[in-house]
Amino acid sequence: MRPRLSATAILTGVALVLLPLVGVALKLVSAGWILVFVLVSVLIPLLLLVGYVLQLVVAVTGFFSARGPIQSTAVRRRATVAAWAASIAWVVACVFLVDGGDVDEGSTFQVWFGLTGDGTDVASNVSSVVFLIAALVWLLAYVWLVVEWIVGWRLRVQARRPDEPDAGPDDPSDSGDVTDLFTSAS
Repeated sequence: MRPRLSATAILTGVALVLLPLVGVALKLVSAGWILVFVLVSVLIPLLLLVGYVLQLVVAVTGFFSARGPIQSTAVRRRATVAAWAASIAWVVACVFLVDGGDVDEGSTFQVWFGLTGDGTDVASNVSSVVFLIAALVWLLAYVWLVVEWIVGWRLRVQARRPDEPDAGPDDPSDSGDVTDLFTSAS
């Protein structure tokens, strides 16, 4: 019988795929010069695109696959927390990123509540602080998710290997001499 995916795994995978797109769509509400500079530069969009592709790979192999790397209970729990933290923090960062045009400045949050324009320094400052915290949480959670995915692959590979005797330095048959590799074959 094939292992089944849990509803939590499927929902987490969907969040990893869709929430970054939702965050970008919400950011477009208050698009300004910062977004233009990000899109015109080469490095930032490339890094974000590579990061999103890696996130898609993690979602597909880790959360949409019953035999993927994120199957041990401990790894699955940690990876799920990291995935949700990264996804939610990305959306929050997109909503609170202060951006401006030629006249008004503000985040999507400020646009929603009518706090753009003159006299909104406090709202811009609060948005900036929330953005910085969310961006830091996103970056740390994203790295944590990728590390958990790698750990999951490592555990999966170790579980598939048959028990091999350790040929370490305590093994009398291993002299540590490279020439042993060539002479033992003859």
